[in-house]
Amino acid sequence: MPSDDPLRIGTQFYEQQGRRNRRAANAVQALWRRADPSDLSGWFDAHRVDLVLPILQGMETSAAQGQQYVETQSTAQGVKLLGEQIDPLAFTVDLDSAASMAYSASVLPAKAAIAQGVGAQIATALATKTLVRFASTLVADAGREATQAAMTSSRFSGYIRMLRLPSCDRCAVQAGKWFRWNKGFERHPGCDCVHIPARESRAGDASVDVVAAIRSGKVTGLNKADVASILDDGADPSQVINAHRGMSTSNVFGQTLKITNEGVTRRGIAYRSMGQAQYVQRQGEMKVAGQRYTQWRSARLTPSAIYDIAESKSDALRLMKLYGYILPD
Repeated sequence: MPSDDPLRIGTQFYEQQGRRNRRAANAVQALWRRADPSDLSGWFDAHRVDLVLPILQGMETSAAQGQQYVETQSTAQGVKLLGEQIDPLAFTVDLDSAASMAYSASVLPAKAAIAQGVGAQIATALATKTLVRFASTLVADAGREATQAAMTSSRFSGYIRMLRLPSCDRCAVQAGKWFRWNKGFERHPGCDCVHIPARESRAGDASVDVVAAIRSGKVTGLNKADVASILDDGADPSQVINAHRGMSTSNVFGQTLKITNEGVTRRGIAYRSMGQAQYVQRQGEMKVAGQRYTQWRSARLTPSAIYDIAESKSDALRLMKLYGYILPD
């Protein structure tokens, strides 16, 4: 990595990580395509070592590269290393565990599809996606976990989360944020985001214009109502996207609507917005899992529910502000 620019170093590491993920996934996919649909379990037992070996090798290489990546970043940013080295093998799994997980990601979904009447050849092909995602995720996770471990033996105080578009909505709103070194790296199957070890003063250096990314169609996972609320009404992307967490349905205003419990704690934006409109009961609080929750006079509607009931655009804007998706003027 010849560049001394932290963001470019992160980009190069991202690209190398992507190639390692693809190599492991491609090797697994190529072998799985030769599976015998008439005896998937027997075929797997005979080929399990060959199937998982590319994954284990990719995990070890990614972990080793994670150590080198932190060292390169420390040199570029003038951050002192403390000298400890990670053990790349510690970030892999044993062969039996890898084989068991691979079996669950390939043979089991294929057999489940066959049991539902899907043809054996088609069922085997359908399981390919699950198996490929499993392989690439394990390799990527090994690199991320090793990177974070290597950061503990340096004087980096934290990291910036970096992604390259296109991306899912969950990752898009995390991009460019600075996290303390011991903050877990939230990820999902197929996530390819990486750390950029950095001091807090560099927070924002790897930021992404989420609204521009949504406008260009490079953020997945949003429905039409979500996109409209962000692009047309100026809703906060983080509030809209995070509302998908804790989502459920409830009878509100005589209709079955989607609601969310996201942002309803005392520190949440929705709490403040709804509290000002006296939509929050300030009595009867209870403490759950270390946080204080408040019982609502009205559930927090999701953007799609707001559009379902809004009588006009001005009414939709009022409700978007009421439920904390758009900040007050």
